[in-house]
Amino acid sequence: MGIVAPGSVSATIGTSGVVFAATDRPTMDRLGRLHTFCHAVPAMWHVMGVTNGAGLSLRWLRDTFAAGVSYDELTAEAARVPAASDGMLWAPYLFGERTPHLDPEARAAFVASLHRTRAPTSSVPSWRESPSACATRFPCSPN
Repeated sequence: MGIVAPGSVSATIGTSGVVFAATDRPTMDRLGRLHTFCHAVPAMWHVMGVTNGAGLSLRWLRDTFAAGVSYDELTAEAARVPAASDGMLWAPYLFGERTPHLDPEARAAFVASLHRTRAPTSSVPSWRESPSACATRFPCSPN
């Protein structure tokens, strides 16, 4: 992927989600939110932020609430729903978390607003919140 110069960054989403950045010196995060390792390039380091349940959240939500529906269908329908629709939020901690909350005991949850005025109309709000929840794991990471 060519992440070999200081300041170059990649972001990938698979079962987990990873933001990977090259740097010319180690970066230590005393709270453990970021991981720093020797880079494959001599005299370089890499810093990573990782969320455990990125794509895995999508699969779990689809299999649990919309079995037999394709990812493309769910994504197209979710694109028409605003973030935090119906006051629903998703914490994507299916098996602990790494960034920004280093907590192997963290667990997934749907959280709904007590001020909701109507019941959710479909599984789309939950599908819409999964990518949003995974994406928001990274802005909390220190620079």
